[in-house]
Amino acid sequence: MIALAPTAVAIECDQCGRYHRYPPGAAGDLNCPQCGHAHGSLQASWTAREDCSICGCRHLYRRKDFNQLVGLAIIAVGAILAVAISYWYLLAFSLLDLVLYRQVRDVAVCHRCGAEFRGAAGTAELPLFEHHTAEIYQSADSVAGQP
Repeated sequence: MIALAPTAVAIECDQCGRYHRYPPGAAGDLNCPQCGHAHGSLQASWTAREDCSICGCRHLYRRKDFNQLVGLAIIAVGAILAVAISYWYLLAFSLLDLVLYRQVRDVAVCHRCGAEFRGAAGTAELPLFEHHTAEIYQSADSVAGQP
């Protein structure tokens, strides 16, 4: 049975490699629309204060829900214009990047399965990305024979 949940989930399928976004309200079993692989399930009452609803991992982190390449492109364009015309362009584009950074919401991400949870309660309380924790999960995956 599908129940309403305020959290939208996005995950890359382990089988076909496609990235899928499930809309808010897609609680229950989450299966890949491309190949049918079962990702797990999302409980309607799930919050970011709990373990990952997909894989059960207890290590979630928060990051900005913003394309990093777009942010880099903004600064790169500002740097090019700064060298070509005036250094004030770099300051202007840096301020634009800062404004965008402050406006964009956070997303909860699982260290193990990489599932992204948008709109989950408790996301602001999560720690930022931790390299050591990520390395632990990458090492465990390589020992288990996963890419």
